[in-house]
Amino acid sequence: SKGDVEWRCPNKNCTAQQTEQILHFVSRRAMDIDTIGPALIEQLMDKRLLQNAADLYLLSHEDLSGLDRMGDKSAENVLTGIDKSRQCSLSQFIHALGITNVGEKTAGILAQHFVTLEKLMSAKGEDLEKIEEIGPITAENVLCFFRNPEQKNHIYDFLARGVNPKEEQIFQISAEMVGNSIRPFK
Repeated sequence: SKGDVEWRCPNKNCTAQQTEQILHFVSRRAMDIDTIGPALIEQLMDKRLLQNAADLYLLSHEDLSGLDRMGDKSAENVLTGIDKSRQCSLSQFIHALGITNVGEKTAGILAQHFVTLEKLMSAKGEDLEKIEEIGPITAENVLCFFRNPEQKNHIYDFLARGVNPKEEQIFQISAEMVGNSIRPFK
């Protein structure tokens, strides 16, 4: 129902929650930006250089090298980590968005089913309900998330800043293909 989205988070802009969201976004199982930890996120938020995870993609060398205990080399490593994460898999990106009830496994299922971010974002309830592994509550969470204008804008910010979630490649070599390649010539 509509009401429980607001109820779950009375203040989306509270610092603790934003810090949590950014930490989840950079975590190993999400976007895997291992050069960013809680202390750095806190400093960037204090200096108003970071309000949400999409702002990571706007950080400059200057922003970072002005921080405590951040030398030239460290700043470079952080920027390299951020830059590398621009090329990510769709399932990584879906997981990183932090949709309620959507963990790594569900993100993978959604990515394989919808193949592109656009298709997932425009999915209808019945599209989600067709997916066996996804229950009604998760389907509802996914729908609410992608229908929320704030979340949509956040996603568009990521895309505008060069984050490029690639569709999932499913490599399946059929036995027939293998059989054909090793059969001796008659």
